Amino acid sequence: MGVGTPLDLLEGVHRGVDLFDCILPTAMAQRGRAYTRVGRVDLRRGVYAEHETPLDAGCTCPVCRRYTRAYVRHLYAAREPLAWTLIGQHNLHFWLDLMARIRGALAAGTFLELYRNEREWLDASDLEHPPTPTRPKRASQRRGGPPPPARSKE
Repeated sequence: MGVGTPLDLLEGVHRGVDLFDCILPTAMAQRGRAYTRVGRVDLRRGVYAEHETPLDAGCTCPVCRRYTRAYVRHLYAAREPLAWTLIGQHNLHFWLDLMARIRGALAAGTFLELYRNEREWLDASDLEHPPTPTRPKRASQRRGGPPPPARSKE
Protein backbone atom coordinates (compact mmCIF):
# COMPACT_ATOMS: atom_id res chain seq x y z
CA MET A 1 0.00 0.00 0.00
CA GLY A 2 2.83 2.44 0.67
CA VAL A 3 1.07 4.40 3.42
CA GLY A 4 3.70 6.58 4.96
CA THR A 5 3.90 8.97 7.85
CA PRO A 6 2.60 8.40 11.36
CA LEU A 7 -0.10 10.96 10.59
CA ASP A 8 -1.06 8.87 7.54
CA LEU A 9 -1.48 5.84 9.82
CA LEU A 10 -3.65 7.77 12.25
CA GLU A 11 -5.75 9.25 9.46
CA GLY A 12 -6.06 5.84 7.79
CA VAL A 13 -7.36 4.19 10.94
CA HIS A 14 -9.74 7.11 11.43
CA ARG A 15 -11.16 6.30 7.99
CA GLY A 16 -11.36 2.54 8.58
CA VAL A 17 -8.10 1.27 7.08
CA ASP A 18 -6.69 -1.69 8.98
CA LEU A 19 -3.73 -2.84 6.89
CA PHE A 20 -0.55 -0.86 6.27
CA ASP A 21 2.73 -1.45 4.48
CA CYS A 22 5.44 1.16 4.41
CA ILE A 23 9.17 1.64 3.94
CA LEU A 24 9.13 5.18 5.33
CA PRO A 25 10.59 4.41 8.79
CA THR A 26 13.80 3.08 7.24
CA ALA A 27 13.80 5.39 4.20
CA MET A 28 13.66 8.43 6.48
CA ALA A 29 16.41 6.92 8.62
CA GLN A 30 18.70 6.97 5.60
CA ARG A 31 17.97 10.71 5.33
CA GLY A 32 18.81 11.27 9.00
CA ARG A 33 15.22 11.82 10.16
CA ALA A 34 13.86 10.33 13.36
CA TYR A 35 10.20 10.48 14.36
CA THR A 36 9.61 11.51 17.96
CA ARG A 37 6.94 12.85 20.26
CA VAL A 38 8.27 16.33 19.53
CA GLY A 39 7.96 15.98 15.78
CA ARG A 40 10.41 14.84 13.12
CA VAL A 41 14.00 15.38 14.19
CA ASP A 42 16.45 15.97 11.35
CA LEU A 43 19.80 14.76 12.64
CA ARG A 44 21.62 16.35 9.71
CA ARG A 45 21.19 19.70 11.47
CA GLY A 46 24.13 21.02 13.47
CA VAL A 47 21.92 21.89 16.44
CA TYR A 48 22.18 18.22 17.50
CA ALA A 49 25.98 18.01 17.45
CA GLU A 50 26.16 18.30 21.24
CA HIS A 51 22.73 17.03 22.33
CA GLU A 52 23.29 14.48 25.07
CA THR A 53 19.63 13.44 25.08
CA PRO A 54 18.06 10.37 23.43
CA LEU A 55 16.31 10.67 20.09
CA ASP A 56 12.98 10.68 21.98
CA ALA A 57 12.97 11.16 25.75
CA GLY A 58 9.68 9.24 26.11
CA CYS A 59 10.77 6.29 23.98
CA THR A 60 11.61 2.85 25.38
CA CYS A 61 13.46 1.49 22.34
CA PRO A 62 17.03 0.19 22.74
CA VAL A 63 18.40 3.08 20.67
CA CYS A 64 16.92 5.72 22.95
CA ARG A 65 18.08 3.86 26.05
CA ARG A 66 21.71 3.62 24.84
CA TYR A 67 22.58 6.44 22.43
CA THR A 68 22.41 10.23 22.34
CA ARG A 69 21.31 12.46 19.50
CA ALA A 70 24.88 13.77 19.29
CA TYR A 71 26.31 10.28 18.82
CA VAL A 72 23.76 9.22 16.22
CA ARG A 73 24.24 12.54 14.42
CA HIS A 74 28.00 11.97 14.45
CA LEU A 75 27.51 8.54 12.89
CA TYR A 76 25.25 10.04 10.25
CA ALA A 77 27.67 12.89 9.47
CA ALA A 78 30.50 10.34 9.16
CA ARG A 79 28.32 8.36 6.70
CA GLU A 80 28.48 5.38 9.01
CA PRO A 81 25.70 2.89 8.06
CA LEU A 82 25.16 2.18 11.75
CA ALA A 83 23.40 5.57 11.91
CA TRP A 84 20.75 4.39 9.44
CA THR A 85 20.33 1.16 11.38
CA LEU A 86 19.87 2.95 14.72
CA ILE A 87 17.52 5.62 13.39
CA GLY A 88 15.58 2.97 11.45
CA GLN A 89 15.24 0.78 14.55
CA HIS A 90 13.96 3.76 16.53
CA ASN A 91 11.53 4.78 13.77
CA LEU A 92 10.13 1.25 13.53
CA HIS A 93 9.65 1.21 17.30
CA PHE A 94 7.88 4.57 17.05
CA TRP A 95 5.51 3.25 14.34
CA LEU A 96 4.77 0.06 16.28
CA ASP A 97 4.19 1.99 19.51
CA LEU A 98 1.81 4.36 17.72
CA MET A 99 -0.15 1.42 16.31
CA ALA A 100 -0.28 -0.25 19.75
CA ARG A 101 -1.68 2.97 21.25
CA ILE A 102 -4.21 3.20 18.41
CA ARG A 103 -5.31 -0.43 18.94
CA GLY A 104 -5.61 0.20 22.70
CA ALA A 105 -7.69 3.33 22.13
CA LEU A 106 -9.96 1.47 19.70
CA ALA A 107 -10.48 -1.31 22.24
CA ALA A 108 -11.17 1.20 25.03
CA GLY A 109 -13.50 3.29 22.89
CA THR A 110 -11.27 6.38 23.19
CA PHE A 111 -9.91 6.54 19.65
CA LEU A 112 -11.42 9.95 18.85
CA GLU A 113 -9.70 11.45 21.89
CA LEU A 114 -6.37 9.92 20.85
CA TYR A 115 -6.97 11.10 17.28
CA ARG A 116 -7.55 14.70 18.36
CA ASN A 117 -4.54 14.72 20.70
CA GLU A 118 -2.02 13.04 18.40
CA ARG A 119 -3.06 14.63 15.13
CA GLU A 120 -1.59 18.02 16.01
CA TRP A 121 2.00 16.95 16.62
CA LEU A 122 2.44 13.79 14.54
CA ASP A 123 3.36 15.74 11.41
CA ALA A 124 5.26 18.51 13.19
CA SER A 125 8.81 19.27 12.19
CA ASP A 126 11.01 19.40 15.30
CA LEU A 127 9.05 21.26 17.95
CA GLU A 128 12.14 21.60 20.20
CA HIS A 129 14.31 23.26 17.55
CA PRO A 130 12.04 24.42 14.73
CA PRO A 131 13.90 24.80 11.46
CA THR A 132 14.17 28.35 10.22
CA PRO A 133 12.91 28.99 6.72
CA THR A 134 15.66 29.37 4.17
CA ARG A 135 15.88 32.45 2.03
CA PRO A 136 14.79 31.91 -1.54
CA LYS A 137 17.62 32.02 -4.02
CA ARG A 138 17.96 35.02 -6.29
CA ALA A 139 16.88 34.51 -9.87
CA SER A 140 20.48 34.53 -11.08
CA GLN A 141 21.38 31.71 -8.67
CA ARG A 142 18.39 29.57 -9.65
CA ARG A 143 19.11 29.64 -13.34
CA GLY A 144 22.87 29.30 -13.12
CA GLY A 145 23.82 32.75 -14.36
CA PRO A 146 22.98 36.42 -14.47
CA PRO A 147 19.51 37.47 -15.52
CA PRO A 148 19.06 38.34 -19.19
CA PRO A 149 19.57 41.98 -20.15
CA ALA A 150 16.47 44.17 -20.17
CA ARG A 151 14.98 44.85 -23.58
CA SER A 152 14.83 48.42 -24.70
CA LYS A 153 11.59 49.78 -26.10
CA GLU A 154 12.33 51.46 -29.43
